[in-house]
Amino acid sequence: MSGPLLSNLLLAELREQGVADYGATLKRIDELSATATPEDLCHLGGVLIDIAAPAMDFVTTKRAVGLIEDFARLPGAQPELIYMLGTAYGALSQSDPARDAAWAERHRDSRRTARRLLHQAAIDDATETEVRCQAFINLGHEFYRSARWLEAYEAYRNALGLNPGHPVAAGWVAKVIFEFRQNGGLVSPELEEEGKHLACQAQLHSSEVRNITSEDVVRQFAELPSAVKTQLRTPPTWRKDSYEAFISDNRLHLSFSFDATDPAEWDMANFVSTVTTETAIAPPPIVAFLNCLKEDYLVARRLAYEALLDDRLDAKEYVDTCDAARYGSEPAKLRLAMRAAQDCLDRIGVAANEYLGLGDPPDRVAFRNLWRDSKTRELRPAVVPFYDADRWPIVSLVELAYDYEDGGYLYPLSAERNAATHRFLRASLAPVPPVSKAMTDRTFYDLGLAALRSLQVTRTALLNFCASVTTNERQRWQANPKGTRVWGRSTAAP
Repeated sequence: MSGPLLSNLLLAELREQGVADYGATLKRIDELSATATPEDLCHLGGVLIDIAAPAMDFVTTKRAVGLIEDFARLPGAQPELIYMLGTAYGALSQSDPARDAAWAERHRDSRRTARRLLHQAAIDDATETEVRCQAFINLGHEFYRSARWLEAYEAYRNALGLNPGHPVAAGWVAKVIFEFRQNGGLVSPELEEEGKHLACQAQLHSSEVRNITSEDVVRQFAELPSAVKTQLRTPPTWRKDSYEAFISDNRLHLSFSFDATDPAEWDMANFVSTVTTETAIAPPPIVAFLNCLKEDYLVARRLAYEALLDDRLDAKEYVDTCDAARYGSEPAKLRLAMRAAQDCLDRIGVAANEYLGLGDPPDRVAFRNLWRDSKTRELRPAVVPFYDADRWPIVSLVELAYDYEDGGYLYPLSAERNAATHRFLRASLAPVPPVSKAMTDRTFYDLGLAALRSLQVTRTALLNFCASVTTNERQRWQANPKGTRVWGRSTAAP
């Protein structure tokens, strides 16, 4: 692989020139491309991404993606190219000025690819920490653009965890906190104070933010509430191995909030107000659906905790299979937690199918195949009206299901569930060659990660479904407040 000939100084000059004279810069890049090495073409593709996406030039942005992808496929390509390519795919949708739900559908494939590549770069320990940090930030952007608030917060938080002093990560954590609150999310006083503190951190380092991002991001951060001398409250602390700490540390509380400071409000997801006619003697079936989903999720969560942190006695008499396998209740509980959590996803699909009137036979519904035509992969006609009305909680569910299919960043979870359900998924102390085609081995650590990730994904889906129910019921009540009966946590309007 031949090395680069273009200097970083020249690339920076091209980026700066692209803002002042876009057309002339494109012409100059074309001239440089004629004699450029594959690595130079990749770097020129990066420059094109930076100047073409803000200029809403989809054709040039798509060309830039091709240049980066060609180099990323060559032998010996660095892991950082995965991040660069993910960012490039994300830029494709940014060259479209619309930001409605139809926009999310038009760019579903490029945005899904962006999420998969950015997630891959972000969790890869072989990638430089700063690149991983930026990958988490850009992954957060992909979630943020389609109102996937909970996932955006997690991504921005992970970036800040890798680099606590990163002003861009701090600014985006603050921004998503305040926008989440504006969109009906629950934000505790403690988290609001932290948001102001982080916004201040971003504002005090505006020059660094400008160098990393753009003047527009500096302006957005400047508009956030901030406080220079915010004294952050100490959140409740629990014993490190306690169930409360497990829920808080992994953000597995079942309420539409980012943090969980009060255990009394951790699991309120099914308390949505529903509307019936005045003469109804019982709430609609959706209430029972949500109760069942909640109880299944809570048991799956408890199983994961017991497997990872609850040191109880277990029958240890297992035959040594001489292949470093680990047997016992702990790996069994992790498998069951993972399966139970992902089973909830399919039941969310069943609940959505009936509540939204999508019309499928209940025994044929699965979460990931509910929303799209099985042959064309286009949105089903019954789902389109929710996009026309910009119902973002439904959009987030459709995107989440798409991420769960083959080609999405969540697909490995689906594969692990299938291995645990239909074959044998075993915990092993070390990687070993497979002893059978029916057996899959994972380290106990990786099995634990799969269980936790399954719980987090199911939590996101369940809370977004609850948000869609709340929105729908509120509209029904507003259409006829005097002729309806409200069921739920409050006798007030939903």
